[in-house]
Amino acid sequence: MGMFDEKFAEHERLMRAVVASNLLPGEELVGVCQATEKSSFSYKGWVIGVTPQRLVMVPVDRKMQPRDAVQAFVRTDIVRSSLDGLGGGAKHFLTSDLGDIRFDVASRYQRVGGIEFFERLVDAFYDGVATDPVLLPLYPDQSDLTLSRRRLMLFLAQYWGGPTTYNDERGHPRLRLRHMPFTVGPLERDRWLHHMTHAVRLASDDEQVRQALLGYFVPAAEHLRNDTGLPISPHDPRS
Repeated sequence: MGMFDEKFAEHERLMRAVVASNLLPGEELVGVCQATEKSSFSYKGWVIGVTPQRLVMVPVDRKMQPRDAVQAFVRTDIVRSSLDGLGGGAKHFLTSDLGDIRFDVASRYQRVGGIEFFERLVDAFYDGVATDPVLLPLYPDQSDLTLSRRRLMLFLAQYWGGPTTYNDERGHPRLRLRHMPFTVGPLERDRWLHHMTHAVRLASDDEQVRQALLGYFVPAAEHLRNDTGLPISPHDPRS
């Protein structure tokens, strides 16, 4: 076995180990693949286990460490299989005794119900902001939050796999830069998370969806702090 073959085999063993702990009792792992999604925001990677019944998707970072809630789809949930990749422009290779297989599955944007879900989420969030004595003064037009609602809705929809309307209208999000004119400290962060957590729970009763959203919102809220300079603390402000 050559050096390339050895590295490939070791990589497959690592992928199988990542997926194995997320299988059901007696579930047979017949193949694994790695998927990465091209994104203007951040690296998104998965290790995907193929069983006779399901696809088990384990979000991982660049070091192959789990980074988010595991997702699983029964085969009938797969939108289509093709030679192109995994929804949203992702590219991946498959190593398994099934041979070369490419899957295309619904994006999280599609699975939660599309734009209507993000409209509900953002409306619930801003219903809280509208009466918040800490957050409301940060908005230039406190009497009309319509534009702010729309921008957040478009950004979140795009981030989770929806239309790129936000980028088309405003360019790269540059979240920290856009928030620099306002002081964002622990109090503002915590009030923002309070309303967003409440909005998430109103918008969805699916615990997996809730965990995925809050898994993004919690570090994002901390990242937007601009009262301490860099680096920003990585801790969970809810703890």
